[in-house]
Amino acid sequence: MILPTFIFLASQPSLDGIVSNNQATRYIVDGNEIRVVIDGGANDGEMVLTITIGNDGSYVVDQHQPIEQSNTAGDSVDIALSVVATDDDGDTSNTGQLEIHIKDGLDPTGAGVQASITITEGDLEHPQPGKGYPVVGTGQFTVDATDDALVANSLTITNSVKTTLLQELNGLTSDGEALTFSINIDANGVITINEYNSNGRARSRYYYFNANSASEW
Repeated sequence: MILPTFIFLASQPSLDGIVSNNQATRYIVDGNEIRVVIDGGANDGEMVLTITIGNDGSYVVDQHQPIEQSNTAGDSVDIALSVVATDDDGDTSNTGQLEIHIKDGLDPTGAGVQASITITEGDLEHPQPGKGYPVVGTGQFTVDATDDALVANSLTITNSVKTTLLQELNGLTSDGEALTFSINIDANGVITINEYNSNGRARSRYYYFNANSASEW
């Protein structure tokens, strides 16, 4: 008995628009194999997904890189691949569907992440070199990306934390003068906290947070 030959059709619409680590992809159909690769950029051609079907109808799916799931569509990427079989006489079957469901992995939690900065005030009366104002403190913290790359500009402060933080900051004074603060988060995920005196004039920019890579904040 001669087994039929299974091949994928050249057009596979369900593979259009797949994104891996914020990178567009393209697919190549080669008989009984489909390869999804990075399309363009520094990683052009890097393998993302390989699907192979055997003549006995068995198939193997190898995922080499993370694939982004759409939040509106749920936590799964659903792929339906068109397959036909050809017998030894060259007769072609009707088109069948090979369904693949790729579920989302773990979400980043930030569990256990801690960050602190200690600043020593400068000397107003007799500042020694490096002991006057302004004073600067720096630090960093890391949030593990788990299964998917983090989006750098998604760094933000929740409304409840922002409210509490502003209440604490607005209780500060300088030389007996009341201070007020504002928090700004721009489109790039840069968080800035500004300080104002009682006349509403900006005195200084206190804190500056910026997500500097896809996996570290």
